[in-house]
Amino acid sequence: MAPSCDIISVFSLFQLQNLFSTSPKIIFTDDDDSSSTSSLAAVKISTQVELNLLLESSDFNRVRHCILPEQVISLRLSDDNNTLVQSDIFLSYFRIEQFTQLRSLTLVQIESESLKSIFSNLNKLGQLRSLSFNMESVRYKFPARNDDYSKKINQLKYFLSNSYKQILPQLNRLSLNSSTELISKSLPHLRQLKLGKCFVNELETIFQNSPQLQSLDISFDMNILNTTIILPSNQLIWLNLEIKTNIKDDIADGNFWQVLVRFLKTFSFQFYVSHIDIQKTLDSFSTSFWLEEKHWYIAYQNGYLFSLLYFAPVHIDSRNLSQFHSTAPNNSLIYEQLNKFTVNSFHINNNHYLAHIKTLALELSISLKRLQSVIDLNQIEHLIVPSLDHLLVFIPLEYNMPQLHELTIKNSVTIDTVDRLGHYRFERIRTLHIRVNDENIDCIIEELFYLFPHIAHLTFTPRIKSLTLMLHLLKGFKYLSNASFSADCSFFRKEANFCRNPKSVIQHFRQHTNNNISCRVYYLINTQLPFSIHWNIEEQVSIYQALNIDC
Repeated sequence: MAPSCDIISVFSLFQLQNLFSTSPKIIFTDDDDSSSTSSLAAVKISTQVELNLLLESSDFNRVRHCILPEQVISLRLSDDNNTLVQSDIFLSYFRIEQFTQLRSLTLVQIESESLKSIFSNLNKLGQLRSLSFNMESVRYKFPARNDDYSKKINQLKYFLSNSYKQILPQLNRLSLNSSTELISKSLPHLRQLKLGKCFVNELETIFQNSPQLQSLDISFDMNILNTTIILPSNQLIWLNLEIKTNIKDDIADGNFWQVLVRFLKTFSFQFYVSHIDIQKTLDSFSTSFWLEEKHWYIAYQNGYLFSLLYFAPVHIDSRNLSQFHSTAPNNSLIYEQLNKFTVNSFHINNNHYLAHIKTLALELSISLKRLQSVIDLNQIEHLIVPSLDHLLVFIPLEYNMPQLHELTIKNSVTIDTVDRLGHYRFERIRTLHIRVNDENIDCIIEELFYLFPHIAHLTFTPRIKSLTLMLHLLKGFKYLSNASFSADCSFFRKEANFCRNPKSVIQHFRQHTNNNISCRVYYLINTQLPFSIHWNIEEQVSIYQALNIDC
């Protein structure tokens, strides 16, 4: 049975990426945004499905009654700044053990309380085969009991370690930030493994514990000079390797790696090599094995030796635009992968026209004509400039950069700069990252409300000094949907009641709007700005709207 037209129209609200089922196969695509990240759910259709949708709370309230947990086969939950409190909302309606057919679970910047709730019953999901999770990205709400975050983190690690014993043996795909939990655990069915960091001497144990491992994506943060690398030729077929510390010539050598990886179908790497003979190194990767048998092309740029297949850079600056050395027939593949360009020199080599740049960062003033000779400005979506008055070069923005919707101002905005742009309005900017000079801050902010009338996403740096200023920003940008602030300990001393209990301020805020408002104060360990404050403001969903959706 195909979904009704009503369902398709509902999905378009959530920037639908794709919807498919195993039998029969159904695919829908939203042309407006094919790159949205989201949570996966299932709806009341006659077969199992995967649905990729942006699960903001108002969206979720519209469709939650359509979700059948027993039909969900893949779930992605995220508490990042764009999907604040997503896991909390989701778990208030569903228990993870209800998803009896779940095969794949991805957790992104998940809150610690949600993480414990999920992992407490994850062992009950007998069909689970894939897990992706990064312990270092877990978010901790402020305040913890007795404010002892180190203790809280250690307790969470101990809890997860016990949970892994029950979960890991049934998985065939796993992505973790480190190898710590794998050394002593059997992984009899594991075929694909991704680790954010690992020690070389742990590899052999991992291979022994994972006899069916075929695909390995791994990062070493130590030198491997005095360590013997052993790769099991009878099982591994795909290897993606990153070594973050400096290595020497004898490791950055094609003949050395040919012996180790000759049995692999795919091998990609990135090494940091500050002092090597570039041409000699590339010659060692230019043999018939590398170029004719495997077709593995290697490049060197700015201290890094890397495979073009996986590690081709996406960002380059004007100083290094022509500094590529590679074994490929030409460098077109490199330039086609670039999506960010930083202008940090007055001389820009225009031998290569950059047609796919989405983010343009300026560190100095340069003419519009010069930029147009190197970059297709029609593709720019995000502009990063030192100061607000650098925008004058590109006015009218809607003509010179028709796709631009995100703006970052790196230096503090002063009253003089806003005065110089006072009669302009940048109505297409939806995302703004900005810092404001403390002097005349109230006047500056009022001018910003006029200059950027349609801001939906706000990041205010480097730190917010008062709750009054924060609320003024939230109210002044009329179309705001989320905002992020950082604060130091002086903010906590001044606004302790808010940090410990944001609900009272939220209730006061709601008296002036019909929107749903949520706020999280997260605590960051070992930083100068330990408080991370995030707001989410969404359109109110009526009971009638929620129930008037045909599933």
